[in-house]
Amino acid sequence: MKRHYLALVIAALAFASCYEEPVSRAAPGQPRYLIEDSADPLDHAIYEIHRKTGVHVLYAYQLNDYLWDLGSLRNSANRLTMQADRAVLLQGMQYLDKVLFGIYPDAFKSAFFPIKVFLADSIDVDGTTAREDLISASGREYIAVGRLRSGAIPSTAEALRQATGTLNAYLWANIIVKNRLLALPETFAELSSAFYGQNYRYVKGQQQGVPAANIPYPTREQLMDEGFWNIDPNNSLNLPIPTSYAIMPTYEGDVYQFIEAIITLDNDELDALAEGRAKLKAKCDILLQAIKEQCGIDLQTIGK
Repeated sequence: MKRHYLALVIAALAFASCYEEPVSRAAPGQPRYLIEDSADPLDHAIYEIHRKTGVHVLYAYQLNDYLWDLGSLRNSANRLTMQADRAVLLQGMQYLDKVLFGIYPDAFKSAFFPIKVFLADSIDVDGTTAREDLISASGREYIAVGRLRSGAIPSTAEALRQATGTLNAYLWANIIVKNRLLALPETFAELSSAFYGQNYRYVKGQQQGVPAANIPYPTREQLMDEGFWNIDPNNSLNLPIPTSYAIMPTYEGDVYQFIEAIITLDNDELDALAEGRAKLKAKCDILLQAIKEQCGIDLQTIGK
């Protein structure tokens, strides 16, 4: 599976040569990232992950290390602020072992994890004030983990449960599915594809033959009836007083929301919400079965 990333790396470096901004490179004959063991607990934890899986966990990096979203024609909009306090970084590694690294066997991490995991004090999105201090972000070859600072690292059971849902949703939707390491049956998308990236009110208006203005802002129950968990929080004005915009998730965003729901909800609650909602239940079953068959993972046991 890592060969898939290598091909993307080669293609991205060739594409990057068309730009004036230089891409940082290792010295000739030297590896791009050097992961070495030591008696220091932080370095040893990072070394063991790399030794067993090939994943590079990095806390010292440059903009160009995560700028290029491989396989895309545009640069990553994520902006990371590094964390320099090694005690906080060690706490961050212990936290990640609970919510991400320690969940999966090494063989799975070798095959399906991204090449790089960035540890960050904070993550913001360039050019917007709407997405600041994110818990996580990703490109095709990396996951960035934010809010690694004193007093901000999740520690309570509820905070860890929510963080497990968020980080694993990033892994599955933005790395595994986006890189086509998991092939979901077409039925998953077909059940809801008419809404992907569209205004819910516009689509429902077309389906019912009435103006979009005649369609009320959707309730959560109505979204679940259509096979969704929520609108797209990054592209809708999701305010306490609903506005006219209810932009639905893209395909990857849809997968993300299903992964997050499956992990953060207990099985009884998940079954109760899916009861009587054929599309929601079908998509849950399709996703869980595909992950079990292709990846050997029972997603419902994660975070429980």
